[in-house]
Amino acid sequence: MGSFELSIDARTDCGESELEVQRLMEIDISDNEVDGGPEGQDDFADIVHPQMLRFYGKAYCHQLKGCLLLAEHNILCEAFVMICSRNAVHKGLILCVLNLLNMIWTQPEWENTFLLTGFDLSCLFSDRYFLKMVYGVVKLCENELKRSREVEITEGQSYDTYFDPLLRLILPWMLQLLQCIHSLWRDQIACNLSEEIESAKMPMNSDDDFKQNETRDFLEDIRESGYKVVGLCMSIEGAFTDLLDKSSFNRVLVDLVSMEFRHLRKLIDAVFLPLVRNCPPEFWKEWMLNLLQPLLRHCESVLYSAWFSLMHKGRAKVPYYFGKLTGSAEDIEKLEHSLLLDFTRSVCHLFGIISSPESNNDLFLESFEDSNDRRMTAFQDLESVSSSSLIGFLLARDCFGRLRMGLFGYWVDDEASRNAIPFCRALVRLAGVTKDQRLELFVLDELLPSLIRRVDDQLPCAIRHLICKLNSNISDDVNKDLILLCFESYKYLSSNVDAESKNMVGEDKHIGNYSDNFMRWLAKQKKDLHARARHAAPNDFDRWKTEWNWEFEDEFRRYLPLYIGMLKEVDAIGSSKDDYSDWEILEKLNPEFTSKYAINSIEHHHFITILNMRRYYSIAQVRNHNQMAAFLSKIITIKPYIKGSDDFDAVIDRLKNIETPFSTFYSYDVEESVHILLDSVLYFWEPQFHPLIREGHNDLLLWIIDQLTKGKEFEDFQPLLPDPRDFPTHLEPYALQYIVTKLNTSEFVTAELQLRLHQEYDNYLASGELDNYIHESVSSEEILFGIDVDNCTVQHKFSDLDHDLIKLSLKRRAAIVQLYNEVRIYSDCIRGLVADDSLKSGLTSLMKELEVGGFFAIDNELVTSEEITELVDRFRDEVFNGHSLPRHYVIRGIIDYRTILLQKDTWGAFKQVVGEPHDRLREYLPKFWRDTRHYKHKFYDIIRGPLEKIFVESLVPSDLTS
Repeated sequence: MGSFELSIDARTDCGESELEVQRLMEIDISDNEVDGGPEGQDDFADIVHPQMLRFYGKAYCHQLKGCLLLAEHNILCEAFVMICSRNAVHKGLILCVLNLLNMIWTQPEWENTFLLTGFDLSCLFSDRYFLKMVYGVVKLCENELKRSREVEITEGQSYDTYFDPLLRLILPWMLQLLQCIHSLWRDQIACNLSEEIESAKMPMNSDDDFKQNETRDFLEDIRESGYKVVGLCMSIEGAFTDLLDKSSFNRVLVDLVSMEFRHLRKLIDAVFLPLVRNCPPEFWKEWMLNLLQPLLRHCESVLYSAWFSLMHKGRAKVPYYFGKLTGSAEDIEKLEHSLLLDFTRSVCHLFGIISSPESNNDLFLESFEDSNDRRMTAFQDLESVSSSSLIGFLLARDCFGRLRMGLFGYWVDDEASRNAIPFCRALVRLAGVTKDQRLELFVLDELLPSLIRRVDDQLPCAIRHLICKLNSNISDDVNKDLILLCFESYKYLSSNVDAESKNMVGEDKHIGNYSDNFMRWLAKQKKDLHARARHAAPNDFDRWKTEWNWEFEDEFRRYLPLYIGMLKEVDAIGSSKDDYSDWEILEKLNPEFTSKYAINSIEHHHFITILNMRRYYSIAQVRNHNQMAAFLSKIITIKPYIKGSDDFDAVIDRLKNIETPFSTFYSYDVEESVHILLDSVLYFWEPQFHPLIREGHNDLLLWIIDQLTKGKEFEDFQPLLPDPRDFPTHLEPYALQYIVTKLNTSEFVTAELQLRLHQEYDNYLASGELDNYIHESVSSEEILFGIDVDNCTVQHKFSDLDHDLIKLSLKRRAAIVQLYNEVRIYSDCIRGLVADDSLKSGLTSLMKELEVGGFFAIDNELVTSEEITELVDRFRDEVFNGHSLPRHYVIRGIIDYRTILLQKDTWGAFKQVVGEPHDRLREYLPKFWRDTRHYKHKFYDIIRGPLEKIFVESLVPSDLTS
């Protein structure tokens, strides 16, 4: 290749002399030192951007240096264009100029002045001369690359090797420039751009509007030419080996999500199409994965949102990606349609190239009947295909996102459809070859439903309405190709053995030939859809203030089995958020479930739904209460025993030095447990401590702990109930309708009424009105048998309450009544003892004998002798004769009586030692009754487990069809 020839438009002037060029070559950028003081800046005031001047008319030192660099940058760009326009060859000079340009972009003053903020970039891009010179360099490079490619094609000559070092210098500079242009749309930068640059970012609505903003003109042209240069470089032999730098491209494309449709379309057409066409397979991992994956996933997401909202809400609800359009509402809407269609066509064109024979080794262009030949069946999964198939490579690495039909515009545009059909055909064939579950789900849930709606021109559906709205011209050829794609999808499903495929294609797939079966099947599918379209909305659906949409209802019914499956997995996990990482939770899911729905990563949308619906708080509380019960049961037996009179902090310090199996129990849980032990157990149920008391009623204390923790768990438990918020937003009303209907037509309503009535009955029992009847008539062991339930319903107020629930409450109440009765009897016996002076002498002597035997040395290890046992029995016979109180009350009576004897005011001492604990417990019992409320009954099972009892057990085929 010879020297560059000038091939740019008239906006680039070249009138400098070669002497000026030589002078420029002698510039040393690092020598541009400027005095930081205001007086040293006067000579450079004309080059400082006006917006950089502070209140006294001066700029910061680094800004002044940056402006000097900008002036040099402009001169160098002009010199580059001028040198390339000469007939003489100045190869060394060109490289020197480019090297200096790159040096400027590495200077800290350049970055700090022009690249960090929106204000900085506004100053840079509002410099018309900068834009003009930069455009000249980029456009000249584009034209020369085009000319070089034409020479290669027409004359078979390879490009000049001199072009290599030139491109190595131009590409880094140009990619940095493109990165700056891209960043103008980034939120952090866009928030403080100047009005001029904001205006330049707006898309043109007409030729007149375009001419009014030259900055916009330059920015768009630099962007477009820059993209073309990159794409042309990719066509150079060996470009991916020696010329292109992947890291630079990654930095440029980091702002993909902030690009508008018009920019993404240009990027796809100019850069990504050449990338797919020219990237050798050995570089797929390095280039395709890093560049294509973010683009394809972003396109899938934004196109789905745009097309779905356009179909069902009348407007593509992605205003950001259209840019700031101006004009009438009608004109803006037309522009949106045009931008969306153009972008969709470019994306589909990219898919067409991805699925081309050149990128897939002709593997998927054989007729579908050949899917059983040895070449095809040799592949077992996508990974085995990926070495020879680009589409297989991208699928194996999950580059396409969710693959919803919005990606192809729902087949409403012929041009987009022509390119999308080969891609979808390749997916169907890959599904047959690899048996990949993701592809099967794509065919079942996305491809076939959309194809059937598209090829039925009489079906009142969203796709048909959108075709009419856009005035799309429907080609017979495209229709035939869509029917053929539908046929191939049918054949693929017919060869499958799983239940979903069988349910889709029906039972007559082996009767007659495929074509006849397909036509019958397609006719049946159309008939079923027409029936669903005519199906009236439920009578009460209007209460959700949403217009009935039969397609949403159909989609909901198809989604329902998956959703119930997700709920079952969540229910089976039984763990809190803190128990496992996301990957560990994924591994805990049923392999059959994850395989069926191709859930293979924590980024999978179904897995994200599972994480969002998990009962984090409820599960954590259940686990916490169970751990607390076990912890309390452990520490209450630790010797020396923890006493109710112990200091809280002392107990905590002591536990820290004891090795227990609860080392992972959180410190605040330990503290809460100790508070419960001291304040809710020992304070009320063990007002007097003695080792024999603890050993005597240890089972009671364990029962108290069990009741308290079970009651708390019962209160905090949150059932796993289907929640409309788990569904896609457009399906929420249909999910809500289904859930409410299901609950209202099941035992759930009866269970709710019964439990509400049961709560009222327990509140009534808490008043104590039936305590005497329960005490006199029934023991806790007999309560399920001989009780007269009708006599306990209080004049039939609770006559509708299930008798089994009444019995459960009475049994629980009987246990409380029995405990209180024991305390009351104990209090009466001690009161009688204090009042009977005749017993005082003998019992005082007994106390002395006990003291001599070490009975009251409770801090020492107590050794119970036969003598002490006899003394305790004597006290029991004297004080509690005729009462069958547990032995620990006898021990407590000895301790209490000795304490009373030591006081001068025996009745005052009695009140303090016996009366106050009695009154305290009596006042606490209603709270204990409420706090320990928990039951096991079928109605509670329904309310606490509606998923299994209502939604899983009652899931019938009618739920799966509309």
